[in-house]
Amino acid sequence: MTPSAGDAQVTLTWTPPSSDGASSIIGYDVTRYVGGVERGVTPVGVVTEATVTGLSNGTTYTFRVSAKNAIGTGPPSAESAAATPKTLPGTPTNVSASAAPGQATVVWSAPASDGGSAITGYDVTRYVGGAAQGVTSVGAVKRVTVTGLTNDTTYTFKVAANNAAGTGPTSADSNAVTPTPPRFTLTITKTGTGSGSVSSSPAGISGGATCAGGFDAGATVTLTATPDANSSFAGWSGACAGTGQCTITMGAAKGRLRDLQNQILQPVTLVKTVFCVVPNVKGKPLATAKKRITAGHCRTGKVTLAKSKTVAKGPGHLTEVEARDEAARGFAGDPRGEPGQALKR
Repeated sequence: MTPSAGDAQVTLTWTPPSSDGASSIIGYDVTRYVGGVERGVTPVGVVTEATVTGLSNGTTYTFRVSAKNAIGTGPPSAESAAATPKTLPGTPTNVSASAAPGQATVVWSAPASDGGSAITGYDVTRYVGGAAQGVTSVGAVKRVTVTGLTNDTTYTFKVAANNAAGTGPTSADSNAVTPTPPRFTLTITKTGTGSGSVSSSPAGISGGATCAGGFDAGATVTLTATPDANSSFAGWSGACAGTGQCTITMGAAKGRLRDLQNQILQPVTLVKTVFCVVPNVKGKPLATAKKRITAGHCRTGKVTLAKSKTVAKGPGHLTEVEARDEAARGFAGDPRGEPGQALKR
């Protein structure tokens, strides 16, 4: 006798007895058992196949068949193989999603019913604009990370459970999520006491002593340093060099998120230029002019430029002196500045 389980039912087939007892068989009794205990009888006609309905999904049954004729009911058959009615699992619930760069994590609750057969796995389908984009199949878990998603694209997800009977109905849509590229911080630190600004393209950095901006991984960021009046830009250090624009590629992909690093550029040094004019040296003898320069010079940094004129005859006389000081580093310059020494005769 061969049983075949279905949804709350089992179909049985058998072979008629070799003898009808000299009286035609008029029907059969199909008796069902659970754990060896009789649970009911289903009478059928002169057939060799019958479907016993009203069974409990997930409960294991065995069966015996007895033939009947005008004299009575014959002995029951040997016990059938065990059969467990089952149906498709129910619908998963509480489906929700959270996005990360290039992926989304989807979680759900198991269906209220497994259909009488243990759930063997789940199918997670992703959608864009209501159109299915692919299925991720997993085992008997309630969480999965769906990878290979397109950043800046909005996705929803549905989940369906599987068991030995097949795949159950899909859940309602999850919340919508949009994976985005990882973002990293670019930090600019300026040194010195002068003034100026640093700006970026694309926008994100514009500012004062310390400024920072967030940019997507892989973005190309161009930085421009702009000194204020009476200041100059001494150059970049760190990720760039020189005084021109600085171009940085943010966090080039290395396969794992933890390998992507913030770019830090420091320091940016601005140099302040100070102009000092020494008064009352026109037409004075050179020695007198030198003394006045020594006494009146602002004494910040080192005199690197001086202009003078000399007369055709006699000792040299200055008609004009302009001293220009440039601090070698930072706005503060060299507090030990030297007096002007660069006068010509």
